[in-house]
Amino acid sequence: MNVDVTIIAAIIALGGVVSSFISKLISGRTLYINAVTVERSKWIDKLRDNIAKCSGDLRTLSYKVEAAYARIAVAPVNLQEQDDLVEKINRLISLVSLQLNPFGEINKNILTILAKMPALAGSPNGQKLRIADELLIKHSQWLLKPYPDELMDAHDVSAIVNSAKYDGPDCIRPVSDDDLPRAGQLSLL
Repeated sequence: MNVDVTIIAAIIALGGVVSSFISKLISGRTLYINAVTVERSKWIDKLRDNIAKCSGDLRTLSYKVEAAYARIAVAPVNLQEQDDLVEKINRLISLVSLQLNPFGEINKNILTILAKMPALAGSPNGQKLRIADELLIKHSQWLLKPYPDELMDAHDVSAIVNSAKYDGPDCIRPVSDDDLPRAGQLSLL
């Protein structure tokens, strides 16, 4: 009789350990998703801020370039001020370029626009800089806009998503509520 009680106690203890392990896996996945969401929000905010700074400096430079060429005969041009602004813009272009995914289609468009900026900075036509800046803003708005709720899909997935051994379509395939592990509801049979 003592052996039966010991086996039952061991099975119950094992059930508790397994239940705890499953709970940890589920909570770990939720924690990971929350962390990724927070980090993505921070990345978007930094990228948006850097693009805004770059755009503002480009507009300032385009104005200064046109104003300088319009009054070149009347007043001396402050080349050091323009050089400093171009240097600042170049740093921002590099920073924004590093923050983008070079494989995304919209990102590639933004990278192409940014790559043309230094050549346009030396042009006496500030309008070319403004047009490039407008393209930068339009593409950035498309990249940084929230994904429409009606196009999003949220569903439960298999616990195999928690294992690094699996990397296939089964990781994101929807599962029914019956297929999900329940903490504290383990079956021994």
